[in-house]
Amino acid sequence: MKREDKETSRYFQAVSRFFIEQRGAPFFLSSKEVEKIREWKNMGIPLQIVREGIKDCFMAHRRRSGRKGKILSLAFCHVFVLRGYEAYKERKVGDQRKPSQKEDKRKKLKKEVERFLASCPEKFPEIQRVYSRVLKLISKDSDEQILEDLEFEIEAFILGMASETEQKQIRDEVSTEFGDKNAQERDRIQDLKLIKHIRKKYAIPHISLYYY
Repeated sequence: MKREDKETSRYFQAVSRFFIEQRGAPFFLSSKEVEKIREWKNMGIPLQIVREGIKDCFMAHRRRSGRKGKILSLAFCHVFVLRGYEAYKERKVGDQRKPSQKEDKRKKLKKEVERFLASCPEKFPEIQRVYSRVLKLISKDSDEQILEDLEFEIEAFILGMASETEQKQIRDEVSTEFGDKNAQERDRIQDLKLIKHIRKKYAIPHISLYYY
C-alpha cells in the first residue's frame, strides 16, 4: 500500500473510531459519511481538529435541554469540524502550538507510559516492547504522526491480549445484539469491544497526544 493510501486509511479509521468512542455504541458509516470524512481529509483538516470538532458536537448536544438519544450521524458534526478548522487557521495552532503546551502533553504521556510499563503483566512482552519504544520516542521529541501510527499497531497487540474466554464472551454479546449484521461487520464490532475491554482491564494508555 502506498504511503498516501496508508495515511488516508488511518485517517478514516481514526475518525470513525473516535466518533464511536464519543457515541458510546457501535456505528456504521454510510457512503455519505465516508465522503464527508474524505472531504475533511482533502481539505487538509488535521485529525486532531476533526476530533475536537466531533467532541464539541457531542458536548453541545448534551448541553441542550430536553435532548435525548444519541447523535446518529457523523454529518451532525460537520459544522463543528469546519468551525474548529477556521479557528485553527486563524490561531495558527497545530505544529505551531506553544512549546510549553506540547511539552506538558508529552510529560503526561510519558508518565502514563511509565505507569503502564511498571504494571504490565510479563506474559505480554510484545506490548511491553512497543511501549518501551514509545518511551524512547517521547524522549527524542519525535514527530506526533509517528505516535499516531503506532496507536494502530498497539491495537493489534491489544487484540492478542484477550483470552479465549473474553473473546467468546464478546463474540456472544455481539452475535446477540447485532445478529442482523453480516459477518464482517460483526467482526469489526467484536474487535472494537475487545480493544475497549482490554484497555480498561490493563489500563493501557493511548499514545496520541490528543488524549492529553
